[in-house]
Amino acid sequence: MRTLRNKTAIITGGGNGIGRGIALAFADAGTHVVIADIEEDAARTVAKEASERGVRSLALRTDVADRASVEALADQVYAEFGAVNILCNNAGVVTMGTLDRCSDEDWRWLLSVNLFGVINGIQTFLPRMLAQPDEAHIVNTGSLCSLAAYPLYGIYTTAKYGLAGLTESLRFDLERDEIGVSLLCPGPVQTRMLDRSRDRTAALRGPQPSETPEMEQAMAETRKLMAAGMDPLRVGRKVVEGVRRNDAYILPHPELKGVVEARFTRILAAFDDAAARETGQLPEPTRQGATLEPLSGRVAVITGGGSGIGRGMALAFAKEGMHVVVADIEGETAQKVASEVRERGVRALALRADVTQRASMEEVAERSYAEFGAVHVLCNNAGVIVSGTLQTRTYADWEWVLSVNLYGVINSIQAFLPRLLAQDGNAHIVNTASIVGLMSAPSSGIYATSKHAVVGLSESLAEDLAPHGIGVSVLCPGGVRTRIMDSGRNRPQELAETRPDPVIEKITGDAIDAGMDPLEVGRIVVAAVRRNDRYILTQAGARTLAEQRCSRILAAFDAAAERDPLG
Repeated sequence: MRTLRNKTAIITGGGNGIGRGIALAFADAGTHVVIADIEEDAARTVAKEASERGVRSLALRTDVADRASVEALADQVYAEFGAVNILCNNAGVVTMGTLDRCSDEDWRWLLSVNLFGVINGIQTFLPRMLAQPDEAHIVNTGSLCSLAAYPLYGIYTTAKYGLAGLTESLRFDLERDEIGVSLLCPGPVQTRMLDRSRDRTAALRGPQPSETPEMEQAMAETRKLMAAGMDPLRVGRKVVEGVRRNDAYILPHPELKGVVEARFTRILAAFDDAAARETGQLPEPTRQGATLEPLSGRVAVITGGGSGIGRGMALAFAKEGMHVVVADIEGETAQKVASEVRERGVRALALRADVTQRASMEEVAERSYAEFGAVHVLCNNAGVIVSGTLQTRTYADWEWVLSVNLYGVINSIQAFLPRLLAQDGNAHIVNTASIVGLMSAPSSGIYATSKHAVVGLSESLAEDLAPHGIGVSVLCPGGVRTRIMDSGRNRPQELAETRPDPVIEKITGDAIDAGMDPLEVGRIVVAAVRRNDRYILTQAGARTLAEQRCSRILAAFDAAAERDPLG
C-alpha cells in the first residue's frame, strides 16, 4: 500500500493484546482506526489512545461470531469514514487441552470466533472494498499454529490451519483486483489470550473436565511464556510494515522457523515415500506403535462410504477380511456398497448418516458398537466441494462445505473417540483431507479452508492419541475419479448454491475425471494404516506444488530474520 496516512483501518479484537498493538501502530502511521471488540469498554480505551496520536477513531462493540453484528459494523464504518482500506480480522480465543478432553461446546466456541469470525468479516467487507476506488488490504491473524501443530492446542490449530488455507487462497483470488492479503503468524506475545473465556457465552461453556496436574503445569508454563513474549505494539509495527510491502506472511518470530521447517520436512518425506511406492520400492508396512495386525476380523467404519474414495476404502478393507460399516447420506448407495462388501466374505452394516448432525453420528457409533462390539478403523471421509473465487462465493457456500468437510470430521471424532479410548486403544483414525490441504490454489478457497483445517486437526489428534495406542492419518489425495463435483445433489435446500462458476467447475471436473481409481486409493490407505503413516499421499507428482508453498513460507521466515535478526 503506497501510503497509510488518512486511510482507514478496522481491527477486530482491537480492545486488547495484538489488536490494540495493531491499532496503535496504524494510528502512529497516520491511519484512522476503528476498534471493534466484544468488550466495548476496552474498545473505547484503545480508541482514546489512538485519538491522542492525532487520528480519528471509532469504538464499536462487535461480536465477530454474529454475522448481523459484523454487518452493523460495516454499515457504521462506511457511514462514518466512506471507505475501509485495511481490514484486520484479528479477534481470537483459545482453549488448551488434548482433543480427547474437548467438548462439543469447545469446538463451536473457538471455531465460531477464530474461523467463522474471519469468514464473516470477509463476506461482509469484501464486496464493499471491491466496489470502492481506494486501494485495500486484508490482514488475517493466524498464529505459528497456522503453520505447525503444537501439543494441547488441537482446536486452535484446526482453526488456524483453516485460516492459513483461506488467506492464501484469498490472496490468489484478489491479485487481479489489487487487494493485498497477509497472514499474520505470531508466536508468544504479551496478551490476555488465555483469559478470553470471560467472553464465552453460557450456551457455549459446556462441561469443563477437571484439570490434570500435567495440564495445570502446561497452563502455567504457557502463561510464563506469554508474559515473556513480544510486546503487542511491536507486533503491530510489523503488521504496518507488512501491509506497506504487501507481504503474504507477516512473521514476528523468525527464530521459530525450525518448528515449521521440521513439519515441512516430514510432509516432503511422505511425498518421497509415495514416489517409492509408485516405483515399487517402498518397504513392506511396519507399524510404529500399537499393532492392528491381523486386520482380518476387525471392524472399519467409513463415512461417505457409498461412493468414490469411501467405496474404495470399504472394498479394500473388506479384502483384508475386515467387517465394514458403510455410512452415507445416500442410504441406497450405502446398501449397494455393503452388498459388495458381503460378497467378499465379511459382514457389513449400511447406515444412512448425515455427518453434519452430531446426533446422526452418535447413532452411527451406537449402532456400530451394538452390531460389532468394537471399531478398529474409523475413516472420516464424507466430503463436498464448491469451486470459484472467494469474491463470488456466498455464506451458504461456506456453511455447507464447512459443515460437511470440517464439522463432519469433528462430529464423528466426538462420537467415536470416547468409545475407542474405552476399548484400550489399538485403533486407527483416517481423516480425508485433500492435496489442497497441503498447498494453495486459486478458485478453491472454501474447499482449501476446510481441508487445511482437517490437516491441522489430524496432526494435533495424532500427537494427542499416540500415548493411547491410537494412530491417526490424514489422507491427502490428488485427482480421483469420484462424483464429488456432483456433491451438490445432497445440498440442503436452505443452503442452495446461488452463483455457480461453470468454467472453474469444468476445469476441476476434468482433472477429477483423469484421476486415480478409488479402489487404488483404498489399497494405499490400507497399507498406510498398517504403517501408521501420518500423511497418506496418493500422487507423488504433487510434491512440486507442496514444496513451492513450503519454500515460500520458509523464505518469508528468512526475510523476516534479515530485517530484524532479534525477532
